[in-house]
Amino acid sequence: MITREEIQEKVDLIKEKLKKHKVIYHYAMTSIFIIGVLFFFNSNHLFNKEMSYKSTTIKEEYKLNSGVAFSIIERKYNPDTGLIELLIKRNGNEFNSDLNFNFEIRERKDPMTIVDSNVVQIEEKYYVITTNIFYNWSTVSLTIIEEKDEVTGNSIKFYSDKKDIEEDKELEIKSENEYVIKVIDIEIEEVNEEINKNNLSIEDRKSKIEKSKEAINKIKDDMKYQTNLEIEESKSNISSLEDDIKTKESEIKTIEESSKELNEKIKKLEEKKKNFK
Repeated sequence: MITREEIQEKVDLIKEKLKKHKVIYHYAMTSIFIIGVLFFFNSNHLFNKEMSYKSTTIKEEYKLNSGVAFSIIERKYNPDTGLIELLIKRNGNEFNSDLNFNFEIRERKDPMTIVDSNVVQIEEKYYVITTNIFYNWSTVSLTIIEEKDEVTGNSIKFYSDKKDIEEDKELEIKSENEYVIKVIDIEIEEVNEEINKNNLSIEDRKSKIEKSKEAINKIKDDMKYQTNLEIEESKSNISSLEDDIKTKESEIKTIEESSKELNEKIKKLEEKKKNFK
């Protein structure tokens, strides 16, 4: 590898040669200055890869080789106690008893050190990871490592920048029952979101049905002044629109049944929650 002294020696040699050609020397020095400024402002980005880490998006899934996917559902931080709480959700291969997962927390200022943490598994597919960091931290990473038959597999990482974590001065370690209630509330919220999506889909289909009916009425009015050939074409268009209306009406019934099932699920979750209070 070329040493710094060797590089400096070559630069000095080039500068001596350039001085013999003043115009070239002027442009060369200007170019070196510009490159130097650009290098200064970008060196932190080039040499500190940590700078490029962004907080992992909430609910964005990352998959392991086994097909199991994890996502961050919620992250909170108590600035008074240093408590950090990450709620993780697991999807896929949920009943594979051969799979185990290790969770490791690190902080950007000391990435080689694994920070002490506590992991509580809730309702099979949820994990609450808590840790305390008392110094002025900036970014924490959570590594999930897959293990099968005591053999370490691949891993995925989740990043949480301090500015993206919700501050909660009331945050504290909860009992397992309290975490179960928290998870149930999150599931109820997710089901309500599905119901809202269904309602929007129903309204969209109803709107399109009304437009199709208006189109049919317009075609029927126009048929009074059409030739026999044009009338046959209009009848075909009306038939297509009527088929489309029937399809959308059928879709609405299916979506309504889905919403009915989802509302029933909410009732069951509310009943389940009572058992943990």
